[in-house]
Amino acid sequence: MGRTTAANPARDAAANGRIHTDRPKPHFLPREKAPILDALLTLLHAPFLGTAVWIWFVFIGVVVTLLALDLGVLHKNDRAIGVQRSLVLSAG
Repeated sequence: MGRTTAANPARDAAANGRIHTDRPKPHFLPREKAPILDALLTLLHAPFLGTAVWIWFVFIGVVVTLLALDLGVLHKNDRAIGVQRSLVLSAG
């Protein structure tokens, strides 16, 4: 009988051959797509103007989102103002 320890009985069971351990590990992506993912990750972490490309994508996404929010939601009911009101607002 094999020696077992209380520290890790699962490892001891695998070492003694009592459980099936040669099953393939599950993959989230097919093996043929892994080089594409590696190339994409390399591109996203490449420096552009001293900063990683993914940070630029996040920045551009935030700017576009805020612009859409400003133009599409916050200023829906604006109207044109006259010259006199414009001068009053500009004067302070």
